[in-house]
Amino acid sequence: MFIYLAGPYTHANKAIEHARFVVHEAAAVHMVQMGDTVISPIMHWHRAAREHNLPSTAEYWENYNRNLIRGCSLLRILDLPGLEHSKGTMMEMGWADEFKIPSQIYDASHLLVYKHFEKTLNG
Repeated sequence: MFIYLAGPYTHANKAIEHARFVVHEAAAVHMVQMGDTVISPIMHWHRAAREHNLPSTAEYWENYNRNLIRGCSLLRILDLPGLEHSKGTMMEMGWADEFKIPSQIYDASHLLVYKHFEKTLNG
């Protein structure tokens, strides 16, 4: 069973965007340690996108992410500040509904890295 990890990422403030990446990464690591098979486009592409000047917008990654979700059994949504305004996450939730893939919220506040970046994440 593949779990697609979604959550807010893109932000005008690159420090917030990076903090979101770090929490995504830590959440994915925690899930793998618990035995899950996690797919996280943010974790997979954050560094390469920055290195090769690829956009971080939901629109740029739309086709890629939609295809990934289609092959997953669960959409796990990282509950971070800005979730309700995350265009990409809302798109991913819509695709999960379209493909009849269940979703669940993942509370990342227990992760040590979340506590470290909490001030940044809250802007």
